[in-house]
Amino acid sequence: MPVECDAIHVSDAFTPSCDARPPNFGYLYRLCDIFSITIENIFMATETVKVTSSEVGGVVGQKFEIKKSDLGKMHLLKTMVLDLGLAEDELPEEAIPMPSVDATTLEAIVQWLRLHEDEEPRTEEHLLLHRLNRNVTRADVDLLDRLLPRSRLVKLINIAYHLDMPDLIDTLVKYTFNNLEGLTDVEILEWFDNPSFGTFPIAFLAALGRRVGRVLLRYRQA
Repeated sequence: MPVECDAIHVSDAFTPSCDARPPNFGYLYRLCDIFSITIENIFMATETVKVTSSEVGGVVGQKFEIKKSDLGKMHLLKTMVLDLGLAEDELPEEAIPMPSVDATTLEAIVQWLRLHEDEEPRTEEHLLLHRLNRNVTRADVDLLDRLLPRSRLVKLINIAYHLDMPDLIDTLVKYTFNNLEGLTDVEILEWFDNPSFGTFPIAFLAALGRRVGRVLLRYRQA
C-alpha cells in the first residue's frame, strides 16, 4: 500500500512562516547563514591591502591590513598599489613592505583609520578652508594622548608626512597646536620631553605657527 506524503518544496525550508517545514529546516537555516558569512568574509578579504612594518633587531615586521577605502587617505600607499600594474580595482595578495614604518606607529595609523573609516577623504579645498578650525575629536585626542613618550608622537608625525596622509596631518597639527598654545619656550620643549630634533618636517613646524615653529626650529639647529 503506497505511503502518502505531503508535498514539501525546497523553498519551504527557508520560509519561517511556512506551516509545512521539514524536520531539518533549522539546520538548513544555519547552513545558509554560514555560507553567507563565508562569502562575506571572502569578499572583505579582497578589499584589504596587507602591509608589513619595518624589521627591528632582525625581527620580521608585523602585518597589518588596510581597507581599500583607506587608500584615499594614504596617498603613498595608493601610489605603491597602482605602481604594481594590477588590473583595475584589483589589490595585491602579498603584503607590501614598509621598511620606514615601525609596527607601533603603523598600529597607531590603523587605529586612526578605523576611527575615521566612515568619513570620505577631505579635499585640499576643505582642509584649506578649515585650517583655522582647531577642533579635534575626543577619540583622536584620546588616541594621541596615549602616544607616550612623546617620541612616539614625533614618529607618527614624520610617518604621516612620509605616507602623505593629509587628513591625519591636519589632525596632528591641530592636536599639537592645542597642547602648545600659551606655553613658554621652555614648556614647549618640556612637553616634547626635550627630544633630539632633526626629524620634524619643516612643513609641520610652519603649520604650527611662527612662534612655536621658531622655538622648535631653533632647538633643532642648536
